Amino acid sequence: MWVRKRIDISTNDLVRGLAGCIRPGGRGDVSLPELPNRFVACLSIRSGFDSLLSAVDWPHGSEVLMTAITIGDMPRIVEHHGFRAVPVDIAPQTLAPSVSGIESLITPRTRAIVVTHLAGGTIELGPIRRLCDDAGLMLIDDRAQAFVGTREMISSSRQADVSMWSFGPVKTATALGAGVISVRDESLRQRMRQRLTSTPIQSRFAYGRRITKYAAIGLLSQRTVSGAIAQAFRVTGRDHDQFVAEMARGFAGDGFFCRIRRQPSPPLIRMLRNRVGSYDGSSIEHRRNAGKLLIRELDGILPVLGDQMIDPTYWFFSVLAEQPEPLIRSLWRAGFDATNRSSLRRVGADDTNRSMVADLILKHMVMLPIGGGMPGEEIKRMASVIREAKPVSPGGI
Repeated sequence: MWVRKRIDISTNDLVRGLAGCIRPGGRGDVSLPELPNRFVACLSIRSGFDSLLSAVDWPHGSEVLMTAITIGDMPRIVEHHGFRAVPVDIAPQTLAPSVSGIESLITPRTRAIVVTHLAGGTIELGPIRRLCDDAGLMLIDDRAQAFVGTREMISSSRQADVSMWSFGPVKTATALGAGVISVRDESLRQRMRQRLTSTPIQSRFAYGRRITKYAAIGLLSQRTVSGAIAQAFRVTGRDHDQFVAEMARGFAGDGFFCRIRRQPSPPLIRMLRNRVGSYDGSSIEHRRNAGKLLIRELDGILPVLGDQMIDPTYWFFSVLAEQPEPLIRSLWRAGFDATNRSSLRRVGADDTNRSMVADLILKHMVMLPIGGGMPGEEIKRMASVIREAKPVSPGGI
């Protein structure tokens, strides 16, 4: 079974990480000497976003415009602070909001917009930056799925007021935790630092347990092992897809805000610095080449989500099908871990009846595996399986 997400970390990094959990020394710290002073480390991107919204002085009921599809915890954090998350629809070809779409939603209560770079692509921020300057809005740049290297972090962070990167378990160059936040305004950054450093420090034991958990998941993700596990789940009638989704969640269970309000432990900070500083981009280059090959092989059979993204790295690769389930079953039988489940959610889905393209994307998307060293022959075989399934493109997109 070719799985969708592999843990992007070496055995040597895992061993060093565990050794760091045992070795004494170090202290809680949110600074990153390797990066400019505007960068702050945190336990996760959720922790940094929570700290940011704790540090702003917006009135209750202020509105935060958000790219309509994002990780469900992000609008949850907005609402927790007494603000309203307002969805901005996106185009399936670019996964980007339009400037006119943003402009039409600005009200006197609007304070910020969060632009999320989905699927490892890049959104051109220049026009959105100019709109934010004209309207007096904070531009928050969510690059959780779009890390490509330290140099890019430094350059792109100059475009937004706040920029965010994630190094969680399934992210590129993972540290099995941690987020990095760039904040241009020094006063706001200092307030965030004060809030972050006043929280409890993640224990070495907690981080060591996390390393062990994801090392085991990495083992289970090996092709022969994952195939046997998937077969066992089918035989017993259990939902393997749901099991995988629950295993990969970083903050599952109760007490969400208590658990994100922690400082990263010293071994996590060391791991983060090592991963950010030494990442060679090999997994990104493989995904980029694999994505381009799959698009060529599909040859327009189905729409490819984000096929017109700027510099795509295909952190996830998805096609759109009118009926996802039959296609997913065909791919699973052929050994490809496809799914239409993810942690992505439509912002404001519970409090608005407005129909959005984002709803259709989430309904019809089928995520395909292209990472993990999958050779070109297997990518071509996956395209053949899709062609033989004779899927139909969805209407309305």
